[in-house]
Amino acid sequence: MNQPIQISNGWVAATIAALVFDILYPLALGVFARRRLGVSWRYFGYGALIFVLFQLVSRVPITLAIQALIAPQLQASRVALIAWIAISALTAGMFEEFGRYVGYRWLLKREQKTWAKGVMYGLGHGGIESMLLIAGLVAITLIQVLALARTDLSTLPLTAEQRALAAQQLAAIAAQPSWVPLLGAWERLWTVPLHVALALVVLQVFRRGSLRWLWLAILAHALVDLLGAGITPILNLRGMTALLVPETIVTAVGLLSLWTIGRCAIGQMQNQRKAVRSRQKAGSSWRKAGGLLLIATCLLLSAVQSWRARASPVFLLASIHRATASGSIDWQATVTCV
Repeated sequence: MNQPIQISNGWVAATIAALVFDILYPLALGVFARRRLGVSWRYFGYGALIFVLFQLVSRVPITLAIQALIAPQLQASRVALIAWIAISALTAGMFEEFGRYVGYRWLLKREQKTWAKGVMYGLGHGGIESMLLIAGLVAITLIQVLALARTDLSTLPLTAEQRALAAQQLAAIAAQPSWVPLLGAWERLWTVPLHVALALVVLQVFRRGSLRWLWLAILAHALVDLLGAGITPILNLRGMTALLVPETIVTAVGLLSLWTIGRCAIGQMQNQRKAVRSRQKAGSSWRKAGGLLLIATCLLLSAVQSWRARASPVFLLASIHRATASGSIDWQATVTCV
């Protein structure tokens, strides 16, 4: 009979705290964006829908099915494991970033695609991943660990190898410091901004008119996933190093994501200022042209009025009278000519 494994209350409390954070953190960011940016929750929903369609109901089931088939090869070969992680990272980048592109193109359609909408769109994508996928996995893990820790594994319908693996995993969890589950929350803290940054990079496809931004987002996403998930087997890390090194990478990526978000905001403001200056310059040119046209019209009207005045009978009689008085007209010659 196997003795039940004792899981610390601190580990359980930290896991519950991480679970709550995974759910509330994206919602809090959404509320903040709604109030400060004045953008609708509709775009949050668009991002969530794209993640569900292009990850949960398409890529994830396929990936899990293939992984189950090749599990023995992955366990036996470190090279095969690293190759599989690279393939998974690339497919994640392709599915998610192409999904963002489809969302912009078909859900936003002819709407003006602004920085604020891109931020909310990215929050929806990263938020539903955190609230549904990550929080769901954390909840399932917590339930399983608590159930198995209080169960005699020998009574379960498992093979000897499966029982040994379960006991090994429970012992590893029991030996962990109580704060380890909070690393998952720390990862979400920086992963959601990453999704926002990637959403803004894909947004540049429409604002700048080039598909290279889509490929850039795919490569960036794949690289982040490869480093985050692959650094441990690549460097053959062990113990706490295997936990902390990936989180350090995620933190650095998160900080870079915040810079990208701010840079995209500055870029949009600069473009808006250029557009305003261009309109002002065009308006000034039109005003100058209008002024010149008005002056020319006034001069033309003045010339016409002067000509009409000189051609009037009164003006002609006055001119003849002045000429006669001065003796400059030979009436006899005039009469002869007539």
